[in-house]
Amino acid sequence: MIGHYPLPRQAEDSRFTFGLTYAVAKLLAEHGYPDITTRYEGAGVDLVNLQLALFRFLYADEPNRPPADGWSYEREDPQPDPNAGQVQGFALGRWEDNR
Repeated sequence: MIGHYPLPRQAEDSRFTFGLTYAVAKLLAEHGYPDITTRYEGAGVDLVNLQLALFRFLYADEPNRPPADGWSYEREDPQPDPNAGQVQGFALGRWEDNR
């Protein structure tokens, strides 16, 4: 059985907005998950991560297609983020320029 998702990727989709991400975040909070729409350190990162997860669920060129050339999604050991005062976390993907 083939599901409805992922959808073919489009140049633009007016349905995919910050409002969609915000609504999903609020729905998760209503079900007991932490509310990432409130102000706290790291809230922006959490919202971006949710938006990326939604995008990856919704859109793909082909169902079950491997990551695009140059991208990998293997989970790695946490690395310090030089822009966040040595805060550690897991990257969602990493670009490798193979030109």
